[in-house]
Amino acid sequence: MPLPIRIIALRRGDRKRLEQLVRARTTAQRVVERAKIVLASAGGEAGNTICAQLGVSRPTVSRWLDRYEAEGLAGLTADRPRAGRPKRITVTDEAAIIARTLDTAPQTGTHWSTRLMAQATGHHHATIARIWRAHGLKPHRVKRFKLSRELPFVE
Repeated sequence: MPLPIRIIALRRGDRKRLEQLVRARTTAQRVVERAKIVLASAGGEAGNTICAQLGVSRPTVSRWLDRYEAEGLAGLTADRPRAGRPKRITVTDEAAIIARTLDTAPQTGTHWSTRLMAQATGHHHATIARIWRAHGLKPHRVKRFKLSRELPFVE
């Protein structure tokens, strides 16, 4: 009989919570897999058996057992932050785009569009849209309602 990678001692109340995670229909499948790994190890299952039953590798089993021992249930349910591509636009450039959007108007119209701002600043229009969205800017929206001065409207 193969030996377990190691037998995990579950913390108080964790067995019930892990079983709930496995049974719940709305739990993310990656969390269900992690919970099954920990429950199988706590039940004395061998590492190769866990790998075969769940279709995962031994390093995966070891990783989640290590995480459970170090962080408990929170280590299984929360994903770690991952590195992304570094920003290509600086904070000062972003501030300049915001200031220009709020304080000036383009030569050819009444308000900035992403493409006009992109031409004026030399950045991509998607970058401008991302900055505006992050700061809640909508230059195409009028800030206040303007009443018409036409006679039929006044009557």
